[in-house]
This record gives sequence, C-alpha cells and structure tokens, in this order.
Amino acid sequence: WGKIVDILIQILLTEIGYSFIHAGGLSIDKKGILLSGMGGIGKTQIVSKLSERENVDILGDDLVIFSKNGECLAFPKPFMLKPQHAGIYPALFKNSNYIFKFQRIKNNIIVFLKENLPFSGIIKNFIKSDNLFSNKIRNLLLINAAELIPVYPWNLPNLKISKAVDCKKIILIERNQSDNKVFKESNLNNDDSVGLLVSIILSEFKTTQWLLPWLGKADLINLGSFYKQVFNIYETFVENIDVLSIDASIKIDSDEYIKEMIRKIEIEILEKSD
Repeated sequence: WGKIVDILIQILLTEIGYSFIHAGGLSIDKKGILLSGMGGIGKTQIVSKLSERENVDILGDDLVIFSKNGECLAFPKPFMLKPQHAGIYPALFKNSNYIFKFQRIKNNIIVFLKENLPFSGIIKNFIKSDNLFSNKIRNLLLINAAELIPVYPWNLPNLKISKAVDCKKIILIERNQSDNKVFKESNLNNDDSVGLLVSIILSEFKTTQWLLPWLGKADLINLGSFYKQVFNIYETFVENIDVLSIDASIKIDSDEYIKEMIRKIEIEILEKSD
C-alpha cells in the first residue's frame, strides 16, 4: 500500500509543479544536496552517518519532494535499517539474536534469489512495506530483528528533519561490477541527467506502474500529459543545478566507500558552493 500511496502523491505533486526524486536528501549548513541512485547504493547509510553532525538536517533517505524552482522538501517515511547501520544506531540492534558473522553468506543467497526468483521486485517491496502483515513476515524470517528495521526518522537519535531548502547539487551514484576500485567522476549534461533521474524514480514505482494505465482507462489521468509534466519538472529543476555522476565498484570495502562518499559531499557542498 505504501508504494501505491507514493505514486498517487506523485500524480498530485505533478499537477502543482512538484515531483518526487528517488534520493537521499541532506541540508548541510542550509545547502541542499541529493544522493540519487537505484536501491543499494548506500543512500540510507550516508544520510544516517552525516545526520550525526550538528549542521546537518535530513530531507529523507529514499524519496524527496522537489519543485521546478529548485526547492526541496522533506518526505519523512520509515528508514529501512540494515545490519550495516548497527554501528550508527546500536540501540536498535541490541536485542537481535541474529548471528552477523553469517551475513556474507546470507547476502550471497539473497543476491542469487533476486537475480533468479520470478517477481523478486514485488516480493522485495512487500517485505519492505510497513504494515501488520509484512511486519509479522519480517519477524518470522528474523528480518525485522537484524536485516530490515523500519524506523520513522523522528525516532532516530541525532536526526533532525530539514525545513525547505534550495538544492545546490545532485550526486548521481552508480555501482559497477568491475575490479577497478577507483571512483569515476563526470559532470552530466542536462539531457543525460534528466533521463537518468526520471528513469530512477519510475523504477522506484515499477511495482505499482499498473495503477497509471488503470487510472488512464478510467479517465482519471491523462498519461501523456502526466509523463510530459514529470519530464518538464525535472528539466526545469536541473537547469541550474549541477549533476555529478559517480561510478564506483561494488567491490570497494563498505566503510571505505561510505567515507569516500562523505568526503566528496563535503567537497561539493562545503567548498564549491557559494
């Protein structure tokens, strides 16, 4: 249900010149930065780690609302915490009976299932949803204890929800399978960045995409107009905002990757912004 609500909100936002972006959002000294990318690129971990600082407020770790004129607004939905967040929020993991030394084996099994199990995207989104039934399933699978803990941001220590802020930078993060452990950086032009960012947000809604043609057939939405408005909002949004593309190997050590991403954020926001 959460995904259906999200896409309905997206439709309503589009009508007034706003949209969702699939990104982690931060306000650092009142300067907004968005970390966009597909699931698994470390948005929650980076946002959570930076939230420990006094000068950092958060806009969200998954979806952020933005306007055509560059304003970003918080969209506080549950943070889906995983074992790598235990060092940041140890109290939330203290009752876990999960044996973390088997985490690597379990992750390999999950990757295999994701790549080979039919309807894996639908199953994943159901397990991540915040409702009574999915919570019971997580408990049954011992996922709620140590693999996926949904916690609302206002219940997280040291985390402050940001007021509206102007976006200064979008960092578009991609992970690759290569052995090259170098962070490749490039600045995207407007057309390339719009296409990638729109595809990422539409991918976030992929399990509820059926809703759009259903609404179209019911004459409740004009699909052509909807997609045109979404692209127009993104195009206007990124016209005056730099989009930095970062490509990094998934084989980079997790702690090293997070530290490097935080360092790059500090450079982009604290040193290069006016």
